[in-house]
Amino acid sequence: MDTSRIVAGTMTGTSIDGIDLALTRITGAGLAMKVELLGHLSRPLGELAPSLRAMARNSPMTAEEFTVISERFGQLHADALLELARQAEVRIDLVACHGQTVFHRPPHSLQLLDPAPISRALDCPIVFNLRRSDLLAGGEGAPLTPIADWILFRNHSAMAIVNLGGFANITLLPPSDQSINQVLGFDLCPCNQLLDEIARIRLDQPMDDQGRVATRGTVDQTSSMALKQRFGCEEAVRSLGTDDEAFDWIDSDAGTLSDEDALATAIDAITSMILDACEGIDQLCLAGGGCRNMALVEALGRTGKSIILTDQIGIPAQAREAVAIAMIGTLAQDRVHPGLRQITGYRDEPSFHGFWVNP
Repeated sequence: MDTSRIVAGTMTGTSIDGIDLALTRITGAGLAMKVELLGHLSRPLGELAPSLRAMARNSPMTAEEFTVISERFGQLHADALLELARQAEVRIDLVACHGQTVFHRPPHSLQLLDPAPISRALDCPIVFNLRRSDLLAGGEGAPLTPIADWILFRNHSAMAIVNLGGFANITLLPPSDQSINQVLGFDLCPCNQLLDEIARIRLDQPMDDQGRVATRGTVDQTSSMALKQRFGCEEAVRSLGTDDEAFDWIDSDAGTLSDEDALATAIDAITSMILDACEGIDQLCLAGGGCRNMALVEALGRTGKSIILTDQIGIPAQAREAVAIAMIGTLAQDRVHPGLRQITGYRDEPSFHGFWVNP
């Protein structure tokens, strides 16, 4: 397939703070696709954020509340997608939506989204629930972005793509002369959602803006080690999700720490987890909302690794996951499974590729 497709991708991560959208022109098919970013934007979740956060924490909710939240969330997607298409002055051929993960404990996972408002607004196919096929094939359903990282960045030298999202996860890309079967990827630990929860509890703020409070703190090594132990995972292949947030650390091991020290200590533990995972790799390429946290980025810079943002190799850090979802949706349209067996651990060949709404 040599023709190009205009594909939009949408992503709302486990930080539950906003929706990221990317508009791409994808030429070619399957693993041979070429991707051009046409535009991207981010929009806050607004009044939906507390409701989605409550849902993700298994708070009791009526069927009516669940339905209304899903519909409004779908409308938020539709409005933002229309704005993105107007800005780029293009007609969208395909929309790929991740949805909001409100539960993830394999083999069960729910990415909330009512696609009906999107279908009403845009006369094109929509694909969503992109993790389900991997889960039903015996996989973890995550992470899925490594296949997109390989397509986008495989011509560069060996590096680690580190996503500083609600959870920190990592793609280990081999040198360009090695195959996709050598790509590795896994979830590491809570990241922004833990830091944001500390800010909500301690600072009465949705986040520690740019890590300003954390930069004034001093790391408590005992509490940092305790947090790392909470992060620990014995299983070789396991995705992180519900009950992996380590929120109880805030009131237990960090209970006696000042606000500044609690944030600095959490960043130290997160940085240490990333460093352990990147042993033997000199270059870290950062993406995700955590790139705006200067305390976190500077802590990674002090590890002696070469640190760059994905901006420097062609994809803005804030857009990387939305671009990846656009690519994964395109792979689904081409009937290519986005999960890599060595990463998600799926056993059986997937029998379908996402859930589809066609005009």
